[in-house]
Amino acid sequence: MAKRFPNTRGPSVSTKIPILTLSGGVSRQPQSKRLPSEAQNMDNALVTLERSFEKRPGFEIVPQNGFTGNISDWNSIPNTQRLDLFGLSHSSATTKDYWFYWFNLNDENRFLVVIDYKATGATDVILRIFKLNTDGTWTDQTEYFNVPPYNTIQNYNIISQDTRQYITYGNSSNKAKDVLKATTVGSSIIILNTLVKAGFTSGPNGKLFNLDGTESNTDDTKGPLITYYSAARYTKGSDSKWYLNTSSATSTTITIPSFTVNGAVTLGAAPTLPSGLFHTVAAGNVNPSAQNKFYVIKNVNNWCVLDGWKSGGTSYVVDYIYPGSSFTSGDSVSVFSGYTPEVEDFIWHDTSEPWFGQSMIDFSEIRFPPEQAEVQGNNGLVFPSFNLNLSAKNALAALYGGTGTGKIYFSSSPYLNFTSGYYRIVSSSSKPYTQKVRSPDLYSVIDDRRMPQKITFNALSSTFKWTANKIAWQPKTAGDRYSNPGPSVFLNDTKTAPRQVQIKALSTFRDRLYFAAEDVVFTSQLGVYEDVFLNDPSNIVSTDPIDIRASSNTFTEISSLTPFNTYLFINTLGSVQYELKGSQNQITPLTAEISPTAFYSTVKFIEPQLLGSLIYFFDKSKLYLYLSSESSDLAIAQELTITCPDYLPTSYRSICTSPAQNYILCVDDDNPNYLYFHASRFAGDKNLQNAFFRYILNSSEEVMSTQSFDDYLYTVVKLPTTSATTSGGTPTDINGTPAGAASVTYRYYLMKTYMREQSPNIPRLDRLINIKLYDNNSDYDFSSNETKIRIPVSFPYQNVASYQLITDSTWSSDPSGSPAISSNRVYEIATPKAYTIKDGYIELIFDGRFVPTTQASPTSTITVDYTVDKKVYLGIKYNMEVELSEQFTRDQNNNVIDGVLNLRTITTRHKNTGNYNIEVSNRGRAALVSKYTNQLVDNNQDPLNLENWVSEVEFVTNILGFSDNLSIKITSDYPTPVNIVNMELKGKFIQKYSSLSK
Repeated sequence: MAKRFPNTRGPSVSTKIPILTLSGGVSRQPQSKRLPSEAQNMDNALVTLERSFEKRPGFEIVPQNGFTGNISDWNSIPNTQRLDLFGLSHSSATTKDYWFYWFNLNDENRFLVVIDYKATGATDVILRIFKLNTDGTWTDQTEYFNVPPYNTIQNYNIISQDTRQYITYGNSSNKAKDVLKATTVGSSIIILNTLVKAGFTSGPNGKLFNLDGTESNTDDTKGPLITYYSAARYTKGSDSKWYLNTSSATSTTITIPSFTVNGAVTLGAAPTLPSGLFHTVAAGNVNPSAQNKFYVIKNVNNWCVLDGWKSGGTSYVVDYIYPGSSFTSGDSVSVFSGYTPEVEDFIWHDTSEPWFGQSMIDFSEIRFPPEQAEVQGNNGLVFPSFNLNLSAKNALAALYGGTGTGKIYFSSSPYLNFTSGYYRIVSSSSKPYTQKVRSPDLYSVIDDRRMPQKITFNALSSTFKWTANKIAWQPKTAGDRYSNPGPSVFLNDTKTAPRQVQIKALSTFRDRLYFAAEDVVFTSQLGVYEDVFLNDPSNIVSTDPIDIRASSNTFTEISSLTPFNTYLFINTLGSVQYELKGSQNQITPLTAEISPTAFYSTVKFIEPQLLGSLIYFFDKSKLYLYLSSESSDLAIAQELTITCPDYLPTSYRSICTSPAQNYILCVDDDNPNYLYFHASRFAGDKNLQNAFFRYILNSSEEVMSTQSFDDYLYTVVKLPTTSATTSGGTPTDINGTPAGAASVTYRYYLMKTYMREQSPNIPRLDRLINIKLYDNNSDYDFSSNETKIRIPVSFPYQNVASYQLITDSTWSSDPSGSPAISSNRVYEIATPKAYTIKDGYIELIFDGRFVPTTQASPTSTITVDYTVDKKVYLGIKYNMEVELSEQFTRDQNNNVIDGVLNLRTITTRHKNTGNYNIEVSNRGRAALVSKYTNQLVDNNQDPLNLENWVSEVEFVTNILGFSDNLSIKITSDYPTPVNIVNMELKGKFIQKYSSLSK
């Protein structure tokens, strides 16, 4: 406000400044730049277009199914009568790191899935499930291997050890909320650990990789380089025909001048010539081809292959030496004249009987039904008494189960629906006769230990309904590392070495599973979430996986994938946003394109949010609205926090949206009892509301997770138990400190708050519970007129003074007084005078009778009758505080008129409102408080029965001060509702003229 110079003032005029609404929320712009609908602060107020602002509904503790509060032994409260999510509680000395995921199948199946990131032990309880029931309660559906009452073990029957290690990886120095991500596929949850380095099972050395990407000493049984061999031994004749070889080994000795490849060796005896057989048809003696190979075996660890067949000869050249083999001259060896050719090279010489070979032009050349011998056929390098190479057999057994046997056919070309690749005979009696098996090349198997894991819900299971296991990723079944490499980030540019990379994001979109690693987006096949390889590299089709790089000029690591409308919104750590689209609304490997569309920095670990038909994303203290290239000529992101800079926190946790109310909310990670809301409303392309406000919970509470369902916001709140307990039998005074020592325990409560106009009959209290009175949870002393009520909640004793008791509608008729009349005691408010607090419960002592009775005129005592259904609300107070912005006189275009504004009064109009205060501070002095009380005598006969809220009225408060020196606040820590519909300020205004206008 400008300084007041008498010689430049105009006449003093009476003025009225209407504030029709505060639906604009909080503003941090310069005061003169703010709209009349914007406030300086709005704490614990619910802001809407329709109702301006009101005191927010309280956070109600959601009880578990079956909770009554009728507890016989308060020193040993059963789990069935606890209000907290008892499976999560732990000592303050114990480190826990819970990750929360809200799993919504339908209205009848809503679950809170909780993972203990620190549960690394083989039997530690790692997976807890809480179901939200339709009656407003929850049920613990956590499953254990050991039956009740123990409930302490979750072993491999519930979660595999590999899955446990994957999920908990990195827990020593990271937080679960920053590491774990998830997406939903049907009734399963796919969980991603962003620290684990994923890739193929092994490299050229055939050793598995650890979770950190380093190579281990453990052999890879599923994905090493393997060779498929023919199902029997053969000899290739000089006539280029194949002959079945059943000859026994020739036992002899070997002389080796120099045991190296291409080195000369001499056998003590010539190999035995095979008898010629075309399977069962005799063909006379065989004159082998000079290209025939035969094996010289000392034992399974020492053998070699000789080349250059010579009938009756003893001198040969070494073609191959098994790694590590050692021979010396004079060693005794077994020499086999027949060998098992590699399947891909085993083309039968007679085209009318191609099935005797194992390399086919296409699938149609295989004979069906196959013989039983083919089902049991060998596919390794096996000789009588010597199993030289069973890697193929072992790999097939590890991948597909069973023994791994079965004759292998290679189909070089596709046929109908049968693609090229390797097929194994698995049955001779019923279809399917064949099974397509993995490619023998390196890098054909994705390591399922280091890829996202799956939590599965099966409501019909007779054993465990919730299980967590590895995903059975499909191996490559066609092509090799060059024609069908799989995810490009898993191999180097030359396809000669594997890479281990962290997958940073995943999502499901249009029947594909999407992954992001580094700056690459890759997907599964369409409709086959477990397969990331091409189905047939010779014919790429629209259902094949997509693999595309996002970087444009500079490297931009992808941090999130958000499906939206016709495209995938991609956020990065490089301050670039992308859209992944496809032509004609089809995203396929043939049409996929990725383009940078906006360039804004974003905060780490926080996913973009979908609300209505818009995308929102966060930066430090900033919120952006993303407008796609489809809705504008250029895709841009508009900063919504431009009117309130630095209002939002710099770090976040647990962001969620409430579509029914058009809210986005986030929790301040540094102050987790602060919840920030953004409200947006649109009419076509016009933004009607862009408002920020916040909820502030008790400082002892820590919001761990949030989720909205229907009109409620659900939260998981971490609350410590008391650090001091009442000792002895004497209660602690309400402002006193308990004398007993106590170990603090952290407990977790499921709470909810209503996000619309709530009934005025429900108290505005946090930690709100509505509890029925029983003889086990309440007592009444007639002589002292005191009531004791016990509830199974423990919290810091410093909070007790904020507790209040309020009677509910069951007290509409309560016999009392003399003569006996029907007394309406609804919404009677009481504050405790003393308390007894323990680790598991608190006993509050109130003046007055708050137990049920049917006795009308008590004299020396009163008869308590617990058969009468009486309930009370219990909860802690919280303060709503709305601070108005500085007020100005404005012209018809809402521009500020320079001058001096001396305010006299403020008139507040409200609806369904109880008590509230108007606090006015002038020049920083102590605030003058004007209290509005709503207790007006009603029309009932009882003159003491007072209404706690009124439907519509107005309240006038004196202000008396210059507008630039005033601080005006509307506050309420009362349990009654407050809804300020609009306001009007009155005063005197003197316009100030500039020197140019004199």
